[in-house]
Amino acid sequence: MLSVTKECTFDAAHSLPYYEGACHNLHGHRWTVRVTLAGNIDDTTGMIVDFVDLKKAMKEHIVDKYDHKHLNGVFDNPTAENMVIVMQNDLYSIFGLSLYRIRLYETPTSYAEWCK
Repeated sequence: MLSVTKECTFDAAHSLPYYEGACHNLHGHRWTVRVTLAGNIDDTTGMIVDFVDLKKAMKEHIVDKYDHKHLNGVFDNPTAENMVIVMQNDLYSIFGLSLYRIRLYETPTSYAEWCK
C-alpha cells in the first residue's frame, strides 16, 4: 500500500476545563496537523490524490475553522484527542476509505492520532 501525507499548521488557544494542572488555564499552541491518505495509484494521474485537493480540504476543514480561535468556543473539551476525532469525521466525508491517518501535534513532541 502507498500513502501520501500533507501537513498544515494553525495557531489557537484553549483551556482544559476538566483537567487539574497548568493546562486548565488559558494558553496557546501552534498546532501541526498531518493527514495521510492511502490507496492505489490512479492509472491516469499517477497519484493517490492531488496534493492541491488535499491542501484545499485541510484548509477548509481545519485551518479556516480553528486558526486564531479560542477552541473552547468550538469544543466543550478541546483536548487533542477530541479535536482529532472531529477532524477525522470532517475529512472522512471527503476522502472516505482513503483517509488513513490524522496526527494532531499540540507541541512538537506531543500528539493525538487517529489511524484506520
